[in-house]
Amino acid sequence: MVPQLLISTEENGPRQFLIIFRALQGMGIGMQSVIVPLYLKEIAPLEYSGRVQIIHTAGITIGELIGYIVGYEEFKLLENYPGILVFTPTLFSIVQIVLLLAFFREDTPIFLLKKKDKVGCGKALEKIYPDANRKMQEYNALREVVSEEEYSPPSYGDLFKTELRRSTIIGVGLILFRNFGGFFILIMFGGVIKKTVTFLFGSLDVLATFVALFLSDKVGRKPLLFYGAIIMSLCHFSSLLTLVINKCQIQISVEGPLEPSNIALIISITIVMLTYYGSIGPLGFVYIAETLPERGVAVGMACYWITVVLIIFPYQVLSNFSRSSEKDSNFSVLASFLIVFLVSCVSLIFFTYSSIIETKGKTEKQIRLEMSPNKPQEEQRLNQSEQPASVEHLLEGEPIQLLFTTIL
Repeated sequence: MVPQLLISTEENGPRQFLIIFRALQGMGIGMQSVIVPLYLKEIAPLEYSGRVQIIHTAGITIGELIGYIVGYEEFKLLENYPGILVFTPTLFSIVQIVLLLAFFREDTPIFLLKKKDKVGCGKALEKIYPDANRKMQEYNALREVVSEEEYSPPSYGDLFKTELRRSTIIGVGLILFRNFGGFFILIMFGGVIKKTVTFLFGSLDVLATFVALFLSDKVGRKPLLFYGAIIMSLCHFSSLLTLVINKCQIQISVEGPLEPSNIALIISITIVMLTYYGSIGPLGFVYIAETLPERGVAVGMACYWITVVLIIFPYQVLSNFSRSSEKDSNFSVLASFLIVFLVSCVSLIFFTYSSIIETKGKTEKQIRLEMSPNKPQEEQRLNQSEQPASVEHLLEGEPIQLLFTTIL
């Protein structure tokens, strides 16, 4: 929020200040991209884990839709209210701070238990699980996880050792497929797509995210990833075929009319975006939060932001070069990126089928056992856990609606 306010005061001042404030804002977003998935995973009941975590992505798509609304020419919001670009994100930052202070001041149960604060852990669990028996069950499950880690989280080096290597490779791989599978397809075809159609995309993205939200804990993570990759592969192939067939006729221009070839591309892109936000878009974040420790999630999100740069920067360079040439089309650039997206989605099909395990309804202990390369030995070691805790370990407290903590 602070960088956003500083930006509003310096927007007519030296450019270097704007860059500095944007960098500070980016650091805040980067930290939240790691903390939010972990936080939601740690406060979510096991049976609603997928739904609660996907609310993170739902918030992103709703924010994008608000951006489309603000920038929609017919509404003329930017023309009549230029300060809205600063006011809107600042308002949401203030709301977030108020909700955090008002509804959930404590840390997550597992974090408190790692800090050996059993009383605090009990109070936090009381707010999530009003039922006393369920609360004790979850408390014992957390004690098993914490006792395995001996209150010391794995280091970054441990992520690439035998015990965590598979989880790290799968988590990072899923993040790479998430981006290279078509996350930036709207940027690639921004000239083909009318602003009115882009506004429609924002609405459909929100709808697709809520579809994933309701299906993730019913169908499971793996089926959504697998069939989503198949649909996106077919659509990327269709877009590439349309681009090749209409190489000379396609209009890569915002002002140009919507030719039949453009309409075919728009249909393919629409299906890709719907499938993306209904599968790997939100589930990529869910999966790394469920299978990796804190530092593993940090590594996964670092790979996410690195691939953002690896996609955006080369595209901008190649696109500017193609526009400066004699041809009025950046066909080769678009086709090249579509090939990358297609290969990535086809690879995701085999990757999901062979490597991804289903995490729906599984505890951290069960997921760790599934991921372990030495499953029999690991199962025997994990079963040698402490005796279940008694009710005296926890304090009674007032329950709170999970909705308020989920909104954050």
